[in-house]
Amino acid sequence: MTQSMPRSRRSINNFASALLLQAVTVGIGVVITPLLLKWLGNDRFGAFRWQAAGLVISDS
Repeated sequence: MTQSMPRSRRSINNFASALLLQAVTVGIGVVITPLLLKWLGNDRFGAFRWQAAGLVISDS
């Protein structure tokens, strides 16, 4: 039978994994945003912004 990990070690592991997940999420956003803007173009991006703004307003 293995001994369980101390609470402080589990806390450090949890913090480190959350930090890594946040870094990966930011990294993906930084890479994807320019690609998405290029793919959408000015006209489609403007239409997408207005549609998203309508969704936010309608939820209020």
